[in-house]
Amino acid sequence: MRQAVFGSRSLGPKAARPGRRPAGAVPAARRAFGEADVARRAVGLFLLLAVIYSLSADLRASRGAAITGDEPFYLLTTQSLLEDGDLDLRQQYARASYRSFFDHPDGLWMQSVPTADGRILSPHNPGLSVLLIPGFALAGLRGAQFQLQLLAALTFALTYVWVARRTGETRWSAWATLAVALSATPFVYATEIYPEVPAALALVAALLVLARDERAPGAQAGSGAGEEGGRPTVPPGGPPPWAPAGTGRAPVPPGSCGGGSRRLGGRIAAIGRGQQAPGPGAGHPGEIGRCAVLALLLAALCWLGIKYAPLAAVVAAAAAWRAGRRGRWALGLAALVLGIPYVLFHLRVFGALTPYSVNVVYAGQSTPEVLQAHLTDLANRFYRLWGLFVDRRFGLVRWAPVLLLALPGWVMAARDRGGGRLALALALVQHLVATFVAITMMGWWFPGRTLMTVLPLYALPITLVLQRAGRRARGAFAVLAAVSLAITAALVRSVGAGQVTVAVDPFAMPVAWFAAMGRLFPDYRAWTPTTTALTALWLAVFAGLGAWGWRLVRRGDAAVPAASPVRGAADRAGCAAAPPAASAGVHRRTNPAKGGGWPPGR
Repeated sequence: MRQAVFGSRSLGPKAARPGRRPAGAVPAARRAFGEADVARRAVGLFLLLAVIYSLSADLRASRGAAITGDEPFYLLTTQSLLEDGDLDLRQQYARASYRSFFDHPDGLWMQSVPTADGRILSPHNPGLSVLLIPGFALAGLRGAQFQLQLLAALTFALTYVWVARRTGETRWSAWATLAVALSATPFVYATEIYPEVPAALALVAALLVLARDERAPGAQAGSGAGEEGGRPTVPPGGPPPWAPAGTGRAPVPPGSCGGGSRRLGGRIAAIGRGQQAPGPGAGHPGEIGRCAVLALLLAALCWLGIKYAPLAAVVAAAAAWRAGRRGRWALGLAALVLGIPYVLFHLRVFGALTPYSVNVVYAGQSTPEVLQAHLTDLANRFYRLWGLFVDRRFGLVRWAPVLLLALPGWVMAARDRGGGRLALALALVQHLVATFVAITMMGWWFPGRTLMTVLPLYALPITLVLQRAGRRARGAFAVLAAVSLAITAALVRSVGAGQVTVAVDPFAMPVAWFAAMGRLFPDYRAWTPTTTALTALWLAVFAGLGAWGWRLVRRGDAAVPAASPVRGAADRAGCAAAPPAASAGVHRRTNPAKGGGWPPGR
C-alpha cells in the first residue's frame, strides 16, 4: 500500500536531457497515465486512512460517556427521524431511547427549551443528523462512527488529488496529506459526531469542481503549453522552475494574448486548433452542470451548519468570478432554488434563520440577537489569532508541529491566482470566524474543532514547501511529522489506558516529553510575564517562517531561463505581433524602473 501511495514523484513526464529542446506537448497517453497514477494513490491513501481511523472510534470523550458535548443531540435527531419521522425529541426523552448510544449513568440533559407548541428540538442544523441515517440505522453509534470514518478517509483522499493537480507533485503531496491526516485533530474528529469532517469533504469537493475550469500545471493560454483534445497539457519536465510559487505555470510571454482573461485565452486556443471560438459569456463546456453541482455542495455546507456560510460565500464568489455569463446565471438560479427552501424550513421549524434560537443559552432570541451575542467582547478574543495555533492546551501546533511548515507555504500559495489563493482565503476566513465569532476556543471538545473544516487544505502549503525548499526543509518535515504522529500515538495509548479523555483533559497526558513540550507554549487562561514572553517568541517564529516563505518565492522568481521551451498558442494563432526576440520564444524579465520592461517605451 505504501508503494501505491508514495511510488512516483512527479505528475508530469521526466525532464528532457540538457541541451535537447523538449517537445511541444505531453502525449495524451502519458497524461492519462499521470491521472491514473494519482487516482491509484488516492485509493491507496483512502484505504490506509480508513483502517487507521478505526482506532479513533474507541476513544472516550469523557469518563462518564463515550460521546459528549453536542454529539448525542445530533444522534438523537437521527433517532427521532428513524423512529418517528420528525425532529421532535419528546418521544426519545420520554422513552429514554437515547441510552442505546449514550451511556452516561445520569441520562441525557436538555440542551434546548420547548417551543411555543411544546416541541423539543435539537439546537443544531439537521444536515449531519440526516447524513448519518444510513450508518445509525445499521449499527447505531458504531455505524454512525464508521460512516464518518469513511467520509474522513475520503476527504483526505480527495485532498490529495486536489493538491497533486495543483502542484504537479505526487510524492510530496501524498506525504504532506498523510502527515496532516494523521495528526491528532483529524484523527480524533474522524469518528466524532460533529459536522466538521463532512463539511471539510464538501469544501474539498467544491475545490475539485472549481479546479476543472483551471489550466493544468504548466499550461496556460498563451503561455507556451500545448493542448490536446481541448485540454491543456503540461510541458515536458513538469512545471517550469520559474513559475510563480505553487502554480506550476510559466509566465505569459510578452506579445502573447494569454495574459489578459481566461476566457480570451480559451478563444485564442480554439482558433489555434482550427475550431470555432466560443462566443462571449459561453464559458467552459459543461460549465452550467458544474455550477449546479457546486451549488449543491455549498448548500450542503449550510445544512451542515450555518457557521459554514462564510466559507460557502467565498467559494461562490470565486466561482462567479471565474464563470462565464451562463455559468453565473446558473449559479445564481441554483442559489435561489436551494436557498429559499433552507430559509423557509428554518423559519417554519425553528422560528428563525438559525436553530440556535431554541438553545437554552439563546432561548427566544432573534437571529440578529444571536449573532450579536457571538460578536461581543471582540478585544478579548484578539489573542486567538495566534492562540489557536500555540495555546498550551488547545493550540494546533501543540498537537501537530508539522503544521508550522504551512506558514511559509501559505506565503507561496498567495502568488497562485487559482486554487492556492482561494485555499488561503478559505483558511483565513475560517480563522477569523474561529477568532471573532466562535464563543470560545476552549470548549468541551478536542483541540482544533473550530479549524477542522479547513485543516485538509493545509496539505497544499506544506507540499509547496517540500517542492521548493530542498533537503533541509524535507528533513525538518520528517522530524515534525514524526513528532506529530508520536503525539497521536501517545494520545491513543493514554485514552485507551483511561488516563485522559479526548473532550475533557487530553492535554493532561502523563507523557514526559509531551509535558516538556508544553512549557514552550503560552497558557492563555491567564496573562503572566511567562505568557507574554512566550507569545513574543512565537510571533517572532511566525515572522521568520513568513520571511522564509517570501525568500522561497523570490528565489523562484529569480530563476528565469533565457528562453521558453514552447511557443504560445497565441503566437500560433497569429493574434499578436511579437518582436523578434519574443517570436523566437525568448521572454526576459527586466526592471521597468531601469528602463526595461515590456512593451517597449513603458
